[in-house]
Amino acid sequence: MAYVQRESGTVVSVYRNPQEGFAEEALADDNAEVAAFLNPPPPPVDSVSARQFKMQLVIAGIKPQVDARIAQ
Repeated sequence: MAYVQRESGTVVSVYRNPQEGFAEEALADDNAEVAAFLNPPPPPVDSVSARQFKMQLVIAGIKPQVDARIAQ
């Protein structure tokens, strides 16, 4: 069980125990709002190095195709 604090309807804090006066609403641990608050999406990536880019091509298994296309 998770106890949540809300501001304008949005969950802004999650507690294991009720917090008298500000977090008394109980939600299941697997509630979508609780999960979203505890696991926010990663921040957007503004830039990557050339090495990071190449490593992602390798991980995706498409580096040979990209290299061949560049060589054309």
